[in-house]
Amino acid sequence: MTVLSDSQMFDIDVNIEQRSEPYYKQYYHCLIWWIPEGNMMRQLSHKSIDNTIYWRNTYLQNWRSSGTRTVISDRDQERLHEVCDLLLAIKNPFKKVVCNNTMWFYTNTPEDFAAVVAHPGTKLVEHKQADVCLPADCVVLNNPQHKFRTYFRERYLDESQRELIKKYFFTRADQFRPSPGFKMLLNGQRMWIPSNYFVDHDNEKDALFINLACPQLVRKTLPIQARN
Repeated sequence: MTVLSDSQMFDIDVNIEQRSEPYYKQYYHCLIWWIPEGNMMRQLSHKSIDNTIYWRNTYLQNWRSSGTRTVISDRDQERLHEVCDLLLAIKNPFKKVVCNNTMWFYTNTPEDFAAVVAHPGTKLVEHKQADVCLPADCVVLNNPQHKFRTYFRERYLDESQRELIKKYFFTRADQFRPSPGFKMLLNGQRMWIPSNYFVDHDNEKDALFINLACPQLVRKTLPIQARN
């Protein structure tokens, strides 16, 4: 596979990631990018950005009596709209995943995002390129500690769903190893599960019981294989 140097693309080295398949079965590049208040742009819609910021700021101004979080500034809101216009103008297919203020752009045409990741006040964290050279339909790790990895569906949780999921995994802490992002959800207040969250475990039937306890949570389960 051709490796794009930083002089060819962005002011950052390309990290080659060995995989069993392209990202989401179709994309060969992943741009990880940070923007202030990026979680206000889960939907690429100007109306959605304004509505989400309105309700966030209203809550912080009228209901939250303590804490360090401040309302979203006019400049941050303007920046989100500027970037939204740039993303809406991209014609080639891509997938966007948002976690807090970080976005993952999966694409086959990373040059489409040159103006996005260079936008003032934002930062390109990493540029990864998939090298599809590993066995299909499995997870390959250097020193695996478990036999299976179960990925979750991308979805929004209401309060009762989140508490149900937290209770299920807290009471089985010795049975599952959560991914870093999913661990933060279990220990925090996040309400959104991206599709890259997972747990590692030893029994293939664990995924069935997860789905019974937390309906429609499981996306897929793959065996884990040691790297040769």
